[in-house]
Amino acid sequence: MGGGGGYGFSPIDKKTIEEKAKDRIKEAESAQSRNVFISFAYEDMGEVNLLRGQAKNDNSELEFSDYSVKKAYNSEDSDYIKRKICEKIEKASVTMVYLSKESMKSPWVKWEIEMRRVKKWERELLQSTKAILLHQVYLRTSKIMQIL
Repeated sequence: MGGGGGYGFSPIDKKTIEEKAKDRIKEAESAQSRNVFISFAYEDMGEVNLLRGQAKNDNSELEFSDYSVKKAYNSEDSDYIKRKICEKIEKASVTMVYLSKESMKSPWVKWEIEMRRVKKWERELLQSTKAILLHQVYLRTSKIMQIL
C-alpha cells in the first residue's frame, strides 16, 4: 500500500495476473461469500472503498467479507506494517488485486502478492509434511503389529 518504488510488474506479469483473476472469478461464482484481502495502491483507496460498499449493498451480487487494510497503519516501521498485513492475508481465504496503473507500480502490492504465495506454499508444505509423518507412523505401527 504505498506508491513509488521504481519497479513493478512487467506486461507478462500483468497478463498472467489478469488470466488468473478471471479463472478465480469463474471458480468463485458458485461460492456464496469469501474472506477477501484486497491488495491495492494507496492512491486507489477511493475506488476500493466503492468496491467495498458494493459488497455491503443488499441489492448487489458482489458478496465478500473484507479482510484487507482499511486505513494506512500509522507507523514508519515497515516491519510492523508487514506483520500487520501478513495477519490480514493469513485470515483471508483469497487475495484480490485491484489492478490499476498505480498498483502495477506499487512495491507493496507486489510484496503482498508474494506473501500470499509464500503463505499458500507454507500451508501446502505443512499439509504434505503432516501426511508424510502420518504415513511414517502408520508404517511403524504396521511393523510393530507384525512383530506382535
